Amino acid sequence: MRGISVTVTSRGTWYDTMTVPPPSLPSVLPSQPALRDVDTSPELLEASKKRAKSTNPSDTPIFICGFKACMRLYPTKERLMQHRKRDHASEDESCIITWND
Repeated sequence: MRGISVTVTSRGTWYDTMTVPPPSLPSVLPSQPALRDVDTSPELLEASKKRAKSTNPSDTPIFICGFKACMRLYPTKERLMQHRKRDHASEDESCIITWND
């Protein structure tokens, strides 16, 4: 059995990826019967359209630090690289999760 290396910092908990794999979801989720929505009225649906927004990559840039299972979100690649230099002492440009490139 492998050990778990955990470091607790003022910014949160960091798990060593060499000993703990990153969390994952199964590629196929188990199916289940659909339930009928008996509570939502047409008025509630119309009201929700005023609050809801959808987005696309050109409207909402997202850059996620996938380095050492950090998974922090940043609005620009430059901001992500500042985080990497400060928090990970690295200028490595790999392991960036984004829909903008």
